[in-house]
Amino acid sequence: MAVDRYNPVTGAPEFLAGGPPDMGADETLVAAFAAEVGTRRIGTTAERQAVKFRRPGMLFFDTSEWQEYIFRDGAWKAVRPSETKRYSSATNAQGVVVTTHSLGKLPSGAQVTIAHGSSETVTLLASAVIWELTDSAAQVRFRRADQPNTWFAGQPVSFYITFFA
Repeated sequence: MAVDRYNPVTGAPEFLAGGPPDMGADETLVAAFAAEVGTRRIGTTAERQAVKFRRPGMLFFDTSEWQEYIFRDGAWKAVRPSETKRYSSATNAQGVVVTTHSLGKLPSGAQVTIAHGSSETVTLLASAVIWELTDSAAQVRFRRADQPNTWFAGQPVSFYITFFA
């Protein structure tokens, strides 16, 4: 059948009972509509901004920003992915351990927690600080709690680190 009109809210093609007869559905039209209104889309920032029929819960993976968005409260909102991992290593002479992440961009933040299972020395005598964040790594620096301004140098440590996009 031929399309008689389009729903003004969803953009869905509507076929009225009194419309002209047709021998088959316009498959090109059906495919184009499915691509336009699927619940998860993939494309560039320009394509995301040009989506006509947005509705709450719709997802869009933006290939320009390499970021997932959800349509909520009348706007596209970034879905904040995170990456958490456990890391075990010895600190260097400055009390630093470098760990990597795979977010593909500079994280908006990170959190580090000393892991259970670390030695009692680490748990009681050290605190961890995110010293530097880059688009692929973080420097975690360990400070001695019992000696002000002294780094926890050359010591084995285990910690969890979470990177926030």
